[in-house]
Amino acid sequence: MKHQGFNPSLFTIEKRELNLSNEALVQIMQAVLLKGMPFRFQAKGISMAPFIKDKDIVTISSIKNDKPRFGDVTAFIRPESGKLILHRIIGARENAFLIAGDNEPDTNEQIPKKMVLGKLTKLERDGKRIYLGLGYERFIIALLSRTRLLSYFVFPIWRRIGTIMRRPTR
Repeated sequence: MKHQGFNPSLFTIEKRELNLSNEALVQIMQAVLLKGMPFRFQAKGISMAPFIKDKDIVTISSIKNDKPRFGDVTAFIRPESGKLILHRIIGARENAFLIAGDNEPDTNEQIPKKMVLGKLTKLERDGKRIYLGLGYERFIIALLSRTRLLSYFVFPIWRRIGTIMRRPTR
């Protein structure tokens, strides 16, 4: 995608990763989002599985004109560590969001709203766009996460589906 003379191919090497420190990733993301452009990168970790898996490609967009809401997955900076995290909003207070990882039902935390960089607007896995967890079902996922019931409902079903899909075909 070219934008006002910007050619991303000048900054990428095909089939190679550019490994950045957390600090560098946050700084680049902030600069890109400040310009109103979406920021795309590879997710690391399993705290949002099964909806966002390790090595999925996520696109984060600015929240300047589209404030994060209940159920949205946000990119934020954890205040105590400065680490970039992707988690779902499961509640809101006046100056903070209650946020949790879909795969971490017992780790709800309050994040000051000023620490939220953007929200997830696109998810890709193995070159295909993934919609599950980003549509209207995000409200149900957030509600189940907030009540700590997500692991009771989603994960057993997800494991069963995964087992069925991995069976060899005849």
